[in-house]
Amino acid sequence: MSSAGSTPLTSRPTSPLSTDITPPGIDTPEMGTYVQPPQSTFNSHPGTGLASIAITPLPGSTPQSSSMPFHLPHGFGGRHPPTQSHLNQSLSAADMLPTPEEALKASTMSEVRKAIDTLDREIVTLLGTRLRFIEAAARIKEDRGKVRDEWRKQNVIDKAVKRAGEVGMDEKILREVYEALVEGCIEYEGVRWDEFRKPHQDAPMVVLDE
Repeated sequence: MSSAGSTPLTSRPTSPLSTDITPPGIDTPEMGTYVQPPQSTFNSHPGTGLASIAITPLPGSTPQSSSMPFHLPHGFGGRHPPTQSHLNQSLSAADMLPTPEEALKASTMSEVRKAIDTLDREIVTLLGTRLRFIEAAARIKEDRGKVRDEWRKQNVIDKAVKRAGEVGMDEKILREVYEALVEGCIEYEGVRWDEFRKPHQDAPMVVLDE
């Protein structure tokens, strides 16, 4: 309650939070002020899917770094990889993934199906990221003949099978699954290798008879 002669308190209107609104500046003593830069201040890093944005430090403060990397929402060859928000959601979901112990306690098919659906969503997200690195391999390899590397294929499968044994999983099933996965990735890598190196199609030339 305000007393006579004092300035009455006024409430400041609040608005609901919205993810569609980017604040023009956020001051923090540690990092400085985040400023949305003009397009010309974006420094892209070709082939990495990364860029940098400028950070303007607060007066008298020492910025942690001069740029902040973030993932651009596009992939190689016009593909659309998981965005950073997808990856963040995946990391958050990993803390709540069903566990083998919960499987032993499951008593209804509803519980089983819900757990499997949750795990499948996580698996698909991870596979999507794996394919982005398969695309990177296709971009980096200069020789088409190196797309298929039998030693590397066997090495990947053997490491996965070893891990399966460590967590008590049936190694035979895991080997079959990874055989199909790695073969599919090799095939995909070959397709992307060819796509990356397709010559640009120029406009057709018109030849006029004299």
